[in-house]
Amino acid sequence: MGKVLVSIVMATLNEENHIEVCLKSLLSQRDLPGECEILVYDGGSGDRTVAIVQDFAGRDPRIRLLMNPKRRQVYAYNLGLKEAHGAYIAIVGAHAEYDSDYISTCLALLNATGASNVGGIQTPIGKGPVGRAIAWAMSSPLGVGGARFRYTDREEFSDSCFSFFCRRETLEKAGGFDERYVFDEDWELNYRLRQAGGKILVSPRIRVRYFTRNSLKGLALQMFRYGYWRAHTHRNRPGSFRKGHAAPPLLVAGTLASLVWLLIGHSGTAAFLPAIYALYALAGGSVSLLRSRSLRVAILAPLVLATMHFSWGVGWWLGVRRFGFPNSFRFNLHDSALGRN
Repeated sequence: MGKVLVSIVMATLNEENHIEVCLKSLLSQRDLPGECEILVYDGGSGDRTVAIVQDFAGRDPRIRLLMNPKRRQVYAYNLGLKEAHGAYIAIVGAHAEYDSDYISTCLALLNATGASNVGGIQTPIGKGPVGRAIAWAMSSPLGVGGARFRYTDREEFSDSCFSFFCRRETLEKAGGFDERYVFDEDWELNYRLRQAGGKILVSPRIRVRYFTRNSLKGLALQMFRYGYWRAHTHRNRPGSFRKGHAAPPLLVAGTLASLVWLLIGHSGTAAFLPAIYALYALAGGSVSLLRSRSLRVAILAPLVLATMHFSWGVGWWLGVRRFGFPNSFRFNLHDSALGRN
């Protein structure tokens, strides 16, 4: 290997279904003025993930398999920052496939725009009717609200982005990832970068295919974790709260209030909020039909939307129970204009 330009850091845990496609795409990166190294930190996989990575590493010295004894990805990222040799750091997910110009485009945009971090559009790929309905919801404002890195068609500065590509010195100056955030570590770090005057660039020129969960149970757990740990960020990072973040918690609270209202005999008015949300979800089904042209996906779409929103909202309230209510609902108008996640 020549001098390492970019260190790619990946955390894995039971990724045998996706790791081969992911590594092949990373090894196929082109048009770079230097070498890439790929540091794979495994958190104790119980499937064939380690064996697959070892096989790749035995055939290509750019790949190194290392252990992540604390399992969670946030620890892997900080271990990778200490171990990396490159001037640039790419934090990537094993649940994805990257275009062959992914790294070169990230590098060009980072240097051209002066951004602190750049990322691309997360194109979701799902298997089967449920997976395809989840993929539609993950790429629609009806499902993910203001998380524009999931669906924007133009280059723009935003609150966050999919994965990380930044200068090594940027991460080091920020102190790396805050390990108190087992999940939501990317949003929290991007928030700190913006607070320090940096910008987060999202570009559709940076293309990633993301493999979604293919079951409602997997989706519910994923969204629950997002909401739970976002409550932690809201508690400790004043100004990180976005208006769109209030929608799922208010939906959960309003639905519970409607149930109480129903139990005390106000059946007519109790149905108002659930009926409004039902119409919203059904409208989502109609939109998904136009996009997917699949009746099965359209039928499943309302259920997928409800799973996403209620799981996120319940997670947020339980997060508030553990971490405390947000210290501030102060909105940063400048950041809000850039996009809301």
